Amino acid sequence: MLTCIFEDSFLESSRFLAYALHTLTSIEMPLHIFGAYLIITKTPRNMKTAKYSILQLHLACTVMDLTITSLWIFYSWIPSSSGYAVGLMSNIGVNPLFQSFLAFNTMSVYNNFLMIAIGCNGLLTTLVMILVHRPYRMSVLEMCGIGTKAEQLSIQAVTLWKMKALGRVSGE
Repeated sequence: MLTCIFEDSFLESSRFLAYALHTLTSIEMPLHIFGAYLIITKTPRNMKTAKYSILQLHLACTVMDLTITSLWIFYSWIPSSSGYAVGLMSNIGVNPLFQSFLAFNTMSVYNNFLMIAIGCNGLLTTLVMILVHRPYRMSVLEMCGIGTKAEQLSIQAVTLWKMKALGRVSGE
């Protein structure tokens, strides 16, 4: 049987957790800033439509990283669901109850955005798979009872769309 003996060393303290995460933050923040610079200035032209979505995701991850590893460091006591805050917000005197409320609500928002993004990713990849790949598109059209007439119309629509994208057909 293993026993847990508290030796009161620095490595077992909450300050070690805070210092380790502050050190990580000091390494990560310049990298996050450099990453944002690269997204803004070095994104290829063929990715122009995705540039701001990538930048928005990068900034959201940067803010989440900064808040978790620097502002709201929570030292938790397991197996009970308890703990206390040791982050920068505690150092400047912000009420721990307010920090917990803020952290819980913010993490809920991040979780909701993540679930929406995962859901949209699945929806979009399925739609692209059906619209782009001919065997899947034909199977769906046959299931709907539309058949070959719809295939010819969809080929004409895609061709017209591609020609508009290339600038060969003027707008209507």
